[in-house]
Formats: sequence, structure tokens, C-alpha cells
Amino acid sequence: MYMKKDNYYYKLTYKWSSKYSDFWSYDKYILKIRKDNCNVFGSVSIEEKNFQAQKEFDRGIYFCDNLYEGIVECYENDKYVGNGLLMKRLPYDHRLDKVLLHDEENIVFKIVDKIDAICQKSKIITDYNYFENIQLGNIRLFKNIKKLDGKWIQYQWDYIIKLTKEYKTVLNSRVKTSYIRELHGDLSFTNIFVIKDKIYFTDCCVASKDMYYLDILYQYADFCTELLTYDYYDYFYMVLNRISSNEFFDKKLFKYYLLRHILIRLTINYLANDEVFKNYKKAFEVTYYDHKSFG
Repeated sequence: MYMKKDNYYYKLTYKWSSKYSDFWSYDKYILKIRKDNCNVFGSVSIEEKNFQAQKEFDRGIYFCDNLYEGIVECYENDKYVGNGLLMKRLPYDHRLDKVLLHDEENIVFKIVDKIDAICQKSKIITDYNYFENIQLGNIRLFKNIKKLDGKWIQYQWDYIIKLTKEYKTVLNSRVKTSYIRELHGDLSFTNIFVIKDKIYFTDCCVASKDMYYLDILYQYADFCTELLTYDYYDYFYMVLNRISSNEFFDKKLFKYYLLRHILIRLTINYLANDEVFKNYKKAFEVTYYDHKSFG
């Protein structure tokens, strides 16, 4: 793999992959380029890949503390394969899933403070069919999981699709109340770093249309999904208690967002044969049966 930067071509040698992107090492930087095909989102054209790279770069400028250096052309075997994102490399041992064993409460609340900040400065979206895009995302993932022997997950997606229909009016009303924003979209523990008491977010999510714009409340549910999955229940309920006094908070809607997002993560990991999907299954069941917190 080669990247073109400032009219020079640089050879990239060390590669690793996530569920839907490939990463290459270059000096103090990481090059990220969307895979041509993956189980979750299907095939991607060069045009879509370039659109998503630009969208992620624009979003990263706001939410990722200048970690994004720029967009570069990528070539493999002398063939142009699309644009990639050049980002500053952060130390692996400072990733949240590696550091949360120490001083958890302080770190968790600093992360919530940062989520508060990005929600306050994020762009408000006013012309958007929020319900329709969420449901399209539901149906796409449901179709993918039907290809495999995942009966329990199929049943839960059927439940989420029906529940989404019930919430149609509520979901679309969130646009009118200015709660739909251009946000980060993927606050998994692997996208959060803690360095000298400063919190860094990386890898904004623009991998699918239904994740382009989100409810402020969904962004908190995104992070809380990870707290549940990694068995940090005390910290989950502390965060829940903190955000419940906000005017954007809706108890039943938050539970719906949690269930949907946990199921998305579960499905992605199930399709990738990653055993962590079992942790998400447990988190889904804990949330589903928590009538005390959500009514």
C-alpha cells in the first residue's frame, strides 16, 4: 500500500484491521481506509469511501482534538483504491479498555464532561427523517443476520424494528426539539484514550447513513453501552443519574436507544465471529429486564 502526500508517495508496510476498516502504520501516524467489503455494511464504492472519509475528517476536526491530519490518496499495486484518513497515533496502552481499571470514577465523569461539550457545540440538524433512517439501519442489519444461524439475534432485531415503529412520532419529534445533531457516533472503549488526564476521542462513525446524525441522548447511550458490556454497572447508573436531570432526557427512549445500540454492537461482533458478542448479549438482557430504572 502507498499513500500520496504532498505529491510524494510513501510505502506503508505494517497493517491491521477492524470490522470495517484497514489501518496502516506510517511514522507517528496511522492511515485508515474503509474496507471494500465487510459483513456488516456490504460493499462500498470508491465514491462512497471518499465521501465517508471527507465526512469523518470534517467531524473529527470538531470532536477529536486535531488528531486528524488530512485526507490522502491510497494506491495498491499501482491502482487507486480510494482516499484514506491520516491520523496521529495514540499510545495503545492509554486506550480506555486498558486504563479503566484505575481511577474509574474520575475518568468516567471526565468522559461524560467531554460528551456534554461535544453535544453543546455540535451542529443542529433540522431537515432530516430521523425515524426513516434509523429503521433503514435496523432492516439492513436484520437482513445480514438472517443469512446466519443467529435465531436469538434475529428475534431481537424483529423486536427492535417493531419498537422503532411504535416510537416513530417520538423519534421525529426529536428533530423539532433540536436534539438531532452531527455527533461522534462511536464511543466504544477502543475509540477513547486517556493521556495525562486528558480525554481523546478517535474514529468518528460515518460507516452507514443511519449513523450520520444522532440524537444527543443516543450519544450518551453509545458510551453507556460499553459500561454495561464491560460490567461497570455502578458507573453506568451514576452516569444515568447524572444525565436524567437534562431536558433532553427521556427514560423510555433512552432504554430503546440502549437496546438498539447494544444489538448493533452485538450483531457486528457476531458477524465477525468475535466472542465479545456474548458480553453484548448479557448487556442486552440486563437492560431489557431493568424495569426499575426505565419503567
